[in-house]
Amino acid sequence: MVLMPWLFYVCDEAHLIQKAVEEVQNNLNIAVLHVACHETGLESSLQRLKLLLKMETDDVRIVAIWGMGGIGKTTIAKKLYNLVQHKFEGSTFLANIGETSKQTNGLVLLILDDEDDVQQLKALAIDREIFGFGSRIIITTRDISSLNFIKVDEIYAAEKMNEDESLELFRWHCFKEHHHTEDHLDLSNQVVHYAGGLPLALEVLGSFFCGKSIPQWKSAIAKLRKIPDDD
Repeated sequence: MVLMPWLFYVCDEAHLIQKAVEEVQNNLNIAVLHVACHETGLESSLQRLKLLLKMETDDVRIVAIWGMGGIGKTTIAKKLYNLVQHKFEGSTFLANIGETSKQTNGLVLLILDDEDDVQQLKALAIDREIFGFGSRIIITTRDISSLNFIKVDEIYAAEKMNEDESLELFRWHCFKEHHHTEDHLDLSNQVVHYAGGLPLALEVLGSFFCGKSIPQWKSAIAKLRKIPDDD
């Protein structure tokens, strides 16, 4: 079989495009964070948070994501980071804040994850004057009082999942591709009610119940009702 010359051209062009994309990605040094295996309910939260960031303005804005443990603050922050980091000259996601400081005059996206200590924020020297116009600082925290000494522009209160989102997330972690019956549906609803809309609880419980028999489900649910699992 004889290949037409233009087919060689198309192949060469595709190869060049792929190489160009790889080169651009290397130059930008964009690191994509792992968010979650199943991103149920993230989109609505993400859209509300983007409105608070006001990306169209060139002022320096500090936005806090506040909520109880396991409600998905870090997941939302990671998803947002992946979505907007390309708009900034530099971007950093600090999962373990510790005793770090940062100073820059460029356009920066800085995310401080799981900040619950005033001394940590002081050590980081969060001062609008050291950030370039248009920079965004996002802080996730369980303790809203830790933000008192800095002027936060907006506070996004992370919300629990509704029943439909909760059931979808739980069933994804519990069943994946496995078969489930009507009995499983009723028991799943009981577990979802127990989890109270917390994504982390739904993920942990979904993995725990995966592969267990109906009697094992009923026994475990009865125990959870009597002695709640602190984890």
